[in-house]
Amino acid sequence: MRSPFPLPNAMPRHSHGWITSGLLNVVDGYPTLCCKAYNGRLLVIFLDRCIHALAARVDGDPEIYNACVAVRSLTSWFDLLERAGRYLCDQERVTLYSLHGKYVRALEMLAIIALKTDVSRWKLQPKLHPFVHINEDHLWFAYNARHYHCYVDEDAMGLFKNLAQKCHRGNLLEFRIMCRFLLRLASWVPGTG
Repeated sequence: MRSPFPLPNAMPRHSHGWITSGLLNVVDGYPTLCCKAYNGRLLVIFLDRCIHALAARVDGDPEIYNACVAVRSLTSWFDLLERAGRYLCDQERVTLYSLHGKYVRALEMLAIIALKTDVSRWKLQPKLHPFVHINEDHLWFAYNARHYHCYVDEDAMGLFKNLAQKCHRGNLLEFRIMCRFLLRLASWVPGTG
């Protein structure tokens, strides 16, 4: 009988690694995604499906409702950001700003719920300052942040950090890192990831 799941070597390759339990970490009592922003935008789609599946089973919980709104707003924001061109039309820039507003308001509601119920599930002061400025820039300048963000550069820095951690220390560290990187490039097959 043929397995309904393809073998790992038959799976298409992409930039996102396997989703493991290590990508969701608990730091200071709060759940935290431990992945780079470039891959986090893909993981948010998975989390959106999970929280909406939970919402279908639990009816009327304000915490789950606001979590659904927050995750769906962020997922929609990333989707529109990826689909839009370099210069945003009026509808795109207003929609991005609107989605940003829904996301921020939902996070504020989650913080209020956490205070009222005395359950520290959500940070009371999430770090949204850069996100707010990116969306203000979308609204005012109509230039897509996708064309100047540094997600891919973050991933490259993560790759070089991992290579550096695997190399022997000494005065040839830089040379060893570059050799390992060149070996990776030499073994890479175009079109596979």
